[in-house]
Amino acid sequence: MIKHKGKAAGRRILAHFNGSTGRDVLPQYDDSVDRYPTVRYLAEGGSGKVHLCEDRKQGTLVAVKSIQYDDTSMPHEAQIIQQLGRHANIVKCYDVADHPAEEFYKRIVFEYCPLGDLADYIEQCDGDVPELFIWHAFNQITQGLQHIHATGIVHGDLKLANVLLASPPRGALFPTLKIADFGASLVKPPAQIPRTHRGTWAYASPEAEFLFGPETDVWALGCIIHYLANKRLPFHSIEMNDLDSVEAWFDKTGRAIPPGTPFRRDYKHFCYWLAEHPVVITRVDKSSKCSTMTRTKLLNYFMHRVLDTDWKTRITTNELQRFMTVLEPFVFNVKAAGYHSVLESFEEGLDVGVNEGATSRIMDSYVVMQMFCALAILVSKWKDPHLLGFGKDLLTVMNTEHHAQACRCLCDVKLDLPWRSQHADP
Repeated sequence: MIKHKGKAAGRRILAHFNGSTGRDVLPQYDDSVDRYPTVRYLAEGGSGKVHLCEDRKQGTLVAVKSIQYDDTSMPHEAQIIQQLGRHANIVKCYDVADHPAEEFYKRIVFEYCPLGDLADYIEQCDGDVPELFIWHAFNQITQGLQHIHATGIVHGDLKLANVLLASPPRGALFPTLKIADFGASLVKPPAQIPRTHRGTWAYASPEAEFLFGPETDVWALGCIIHYLANKRLPFHSIEMNDLDSVEAWFDKTGRAIPPGTPFRRDYKHFCYWLAEHPVVITRVDKSSKCSTMTRTKLLNYFMHRVLDTDWKTRITTNELQRFMTVLEPFVFNVKAAGYHSVLESFEEGLDVGVNEGATSRIMDSYVVMQMFCALAILVSKWKDPHLLGFGKDLLTVMNTEHHAQACRCLCDVKLDLPWRSQHADP
């Protein structure tokens, strides 16, 4: 079990088995009849090795994962991706084929994302990750994750290394983000059977000892955003040296393995790891030792919504998608126009107590309404009404009460806009 140790540890372990270079040792075979001859080694995931290959039939480069599989049916990961269908923010699967050199192996052929993964992106950043990119990642991962959950699937191992970067569309500022590696994914899993211990432990939610579901993925998304903003995950390490073994600790603390839990020994070690790594969420709108850059209060608020330690009040991907679809372009336009203060203009203290589950969908709507009104006041002050067009889509994610308050705000500042009638009180 090495997944919880992360990408660097995986590379070191590969180096141990493959010699001092850390490169893959390829099986010898005649590739002249192989549709997908290997170009080079790319990476190793939890379920298999990935190589960059040439698709001789299409004349393109593809990423090919080789997995140990001796069944005649389609591999689990390929079944999951087939069930998901096509989505702009999920890696495409093109083909499943027998391995030409390994008898009990299958190859799953994916689209190749030439810009690497989010971990690579962070390493290549000169200094802190730009906030606009964090909003872009927040939105695009949310879009993909909402589609996954709407299909009844839990990803189960969402992390930086499993979000790939494809070339940006023409005219786009940032690459397209695509969720990958569905080896740990399940369709409608029983919530009461823990399974996070089979994924990457550092992204485990506080309730992972007893629950596995869509909430698990939402927390992992929060970990990604926290890392992009702070360059650290939302926990810290403590020493627990008062016991001789994990087994002794597990028994002494009165824990019991839930019925049906797979890999029971791993589960005990996972629980111990969680106890050694309590949650510590660092605000991103205040200066800290984690980052030299202060982010907006709005980003801090929504980061805390996905990192709500109470899974019952943690925002869902359905709710989050509604807001992210609107907020990413809104933040971009407001920042470009120099109206940065709007992103700080909601009532102080609304995000206090998020970790205790104090937020709700009403509060999210209220935050958006306050920003809309702050923008309206600034537009009225500077006599530049077309700028309020940046915020018109905010009206679509407000509830009835806050929508009405926003419309009254327009009346109060005497702004009569051509699109206002389209967003009349519902």
